[in-house]
Amino acid sequence: MVFRLGSPNRLTDYGWIKTRQVAWDWWNANNIYGVDFKTGINNDTYKYYIDFASQNGIEYIILDEGWYKTGTTVLESIPEINVPELCKYAESKMSE
Repeated sequence: MVFRLGSPNRLTDYGWIKTRQVAWDWWNANNIYGVDFKTGINNDTYKYYIDFASQNGIEYIILDEGWYKTGTTVLESIPEINVPELCKYAESKMSE
C-alpha cells in the first residue's frame, strides 16, 4: 500500500547517502550475558554496546525507544539513561 500511495521519488542526487553498520539493541532485546551489571535500558548496557562497536569497527549505535519518558517528550530521558554522558563516552571511543 505504501508503494502505491507514495509519491514518485524526487531525489536526483544520492551522493549524500552513505551505507554504514550499526549496533542495535532491538536485535538481541538487551540480552547480554556474562557481565557484572544488570542489563537493560541503562548506561552500562549502552556503554557495553559502544565498546562492542568500537572493538569491531561498527560506526554507529542506535539508542532506540525506551530511553525517554513515555508520554512526555523525547527531550526528557529516563533516570537510567544519561544521553550526554553516553555521547561523551562514545566520542572517547572514536579515537581508539
